[in-house]
This record gives sequence, structure tokens and C-alpha cells, in this order.
Amino acid sequence: MAVVEVDKETGRVKILSYMSVDDAGFLINPLLVQGQVHGGLAQGIGQALFEEAVFDESGQLVSATLMDYAISKTDDLISFQNDHTRTHSPRTTLGVKASGRLRLSAPPPPSPMR
Repeated sequence: MAVVEVDKETGRVKILSYMSVDDAGFLINPLLVQGQVHGGLAQGIGQALFEEAVFDESGQLVSATLMDYAISKTDDLISFQNDHTRTHSPRTTLGVKASGRLRLSAPPPPSPMR
């Protein structure tokens, strides 16, 4: 869940709060999982708010390098609040589930508003 503020003049989005809950089962290394979640959230927010493929009139990609392609920076993000439910998997000995993809494809980008 995200709480944001949108500047009506510029359209710039400021994230005020972001809370997520994941179920990775039994967490062998909670700090590592937390880092994966935070990194995935940063990536997803960057995709939704900053990343854009820009083409010129002839169809040539003009945002092909990081010099031209906007990505999220530390001042664009906040400290995320994240919690985990712990439903143990009956399919693994330790009750663990995959955590590597918890946030890597989310949050989904909104409809283009540019």
C-alpha cells in the first residue's frame, strides 16, 4: 500500500509511506529477505515513476543509456515498512518458500500519465 502526494503543477510524485506484507514461509535469514524486498520495491517504484523508453520521430530509441534513462535515486525513495506472514510450506523440509521474487515484479506500473 502506498501513500503518495502529487504536485499538481509538475506531476511529481512524492512517496509518503509504503507498506507491504509478504509470505516467504520460515525466514532462514530475515535481514537478507528484507534487503531483497527493499531492493525489489525500489526497482518497482522506479519502473512505475521514472523509467520510460523515449523514441524520436523516426522511431530511434533516445533513452538507451543511463545518461538518458531516468532511474530512481535515494532521494526519490523512503524507508519502506515491510512485514512477513510466516506460513510454513508443507513441500520443503524447513518450511521455506522462495523469497527472491517477492517484489521484483511489483509494484505494477500505473497507466502512463505523461
